[in-house]
Amino acid sequence: DLRPNPASDYLLVQLEGDMVLRNSVWEVINTQGAVVQTTVRDLSVADTQVRLDVRSLPPGVYTLRVRHEGQYWSGVFVKE
Repeated sequence: DLRPNPASDYLLVQLEGDMVLRNSVWEVINTQGAVVQTTVRDLSVADTQVRLDVRSLPPGVYTLRVRHEGQYWSGVFVKE
């Protein structure tokens, strides 16, 4: 779950279940397919939300892609 959507400053990513994401790669991708932001995060079971700073992104539509141990999760959000 990504909220608020559209976002202006921060995007909250709600994690489901008991997820442990060690060395997970979080990428923000623009509509041209370019990765415009990348972070590596270590998340434990206690982490139920991740706050992603999107202030530096120009307005537009983006895909958030999370990679972890060969698996992918993605969601779309709008930056105001």
